[in-house]
Amino acid sequence: MKMSFATDLIDGFPLLNKRTEETLKIAGEMSKFFSSLASCRKEYHKALKNHITSGQKKLLAEPDLDGTVKNAFEALLLSIEDTINGETKFTQQIQDLSAEFAKFRKDNEARRKKLQDDCNQLMKEYNAQLDACEKSRKNYHSLAREAEKQQQALAKGSSDPSVKSAKIAQMSQKTSQAEEKARTAEGEYREVVRHTNDKQNTVYTQDMPKILQEFQDFEEMKVNFMQECFRKYASGAGSQPTVFQDAASRINTSAEAVSAAEDIAAYVKKNVTGKSCPPEIQVDLYGGFDGSSSGASSSSSAPAASSARSGGQSQWGLTAADANLSDSQKISKLEGQISKLEGQIRANEQQAAALEKMSVAYAKDPVGKKKADAELETMKNGINTDKATLQRLQNELAGLQGGDAGDTPAGGDGDQQQGEPVKVRGLYDYDAQADTELSFKEGDIFYVTLQDDSGWWYATIDDKQGFVPENYVEVIQ
Repeated sequence: MKMSFATDLIDGFPLLNKRTEETLKIAGEMSKFFSSLASCRKEYHKALKNHITSGQKKLLAEPDLDGTVKNAFEALLLSIEDTINGETKFTQQIQDLSAEFAKFRKDNEARRKKLQDDCNQLMKEYNAQLDACEKSRKNYHSLAREAEKQQQALAKGSSDPSVKSAKIAQMSQKTSQAEEKARTAEGEYREVVRHTNDKQNTVYTQDMPKILQEFQDFEEMKVNFMQECFRKYASGAGSQPTVFQDAASRINTSAEAVSAAEDIAAYVKKNVTGKSCPPEIQVDLYGGFDGSSSGASSSSSAPAASSARSGGQSQWGLTAADANLSDSQKISKLEGQISKLEGQIRANEQQAAALEKMSVAYAKDPVGKKKADAELETMKNGINTDKATLQRLQNELAGLQGGDAGDTPAGGDGDQQQGEPVKVRGLYDYDAQADTELSFKEGDIFYVTLQDDSGWWYATIDDKQGFVPENYVEVIQ
């Protein structure tokens, strides 16, 4: 496969900027080298001419130098003069090469600077968009965090009989305002992420390859210029006496072997970045805030928080948009989701424990107890949904890793006790409140395969598997 700057030096702007700077620096050094070479030859020609002139006068003045010997000496002097004249012409060609290298450096300095400015401007705009995306994410998370605090304060106030209704109404209004700000920030954040992904795609598939191709054009122009200069030197050397012919032949052979394509391929192979357009940026939703909650009710916001933490199965796992990700990228995404969901399950289980205590505290207040029990039931349903989603993610991850996640769902905090099935008996009738739960009657005998400290055990009843409440069963021998 043919390698090129546009396909194999993605994100290679710093390397290529330095390359073009060095190219023009080399051109300047070449100009100095050939200028010095021409100066040395001029000094040699001057000394040689002085020697011929003084020797000619002295020898031709000798009366005994005559006849054909004198003629031979005069022919020698003429041949040396011809050689000097030929070398003088070659020296001028060398001086001209020095001027060409100097001109090459001067003419291409503006082109080099424009290339550098273009890539710097492109990356400046791209990085600015990335910064804007991160700023929007932080703003959304900050407002979502504030909304979560208001929701928790409202839940606490609503469960406290000493808090007056006017205060509850005030807290409810404040919660609604905080939720609205968070939802607005979330919408703005989603739009910034979309715009950033569009920008990223344009930069890496259009703008960057275009500038990289211009860098390659610059490189090819440099190589071809150098080749032509070596050809000119070889041509001049070829016009010199026979003693220079072998050197001229070697130089010409080397010049003809110069290949821009081979040099570029070797350079790209040595410096290949191995990079491509980054994967799309994913929206990072704040886990503790439910953007769909109205906040208008004076009741606790715990059920809405549970719903937000479960997030809906459509928000978890791999989607069609992830089809082009590598296996390692897919595994990384799933591992991140699993870690986040486990944290959400732990937080919800802590809230459920608090609601259970609240239910006990309202033993003499039927209205308050009913509300607390309803919130507790909704919270537990959310936890069960989260655990089912977590099991699905672990199965999906195991499939990518070539392992087997098994049929036993994981809890949120890693404190499960799993081993041989345990026989239990139903203490009361229980009707399943979600698809992930199992119904049973008082006295039913069945087996539990996982005992979770959250208070929900995983059981098998009539070939069906699901969760049952720990305090509705008893372990039997």
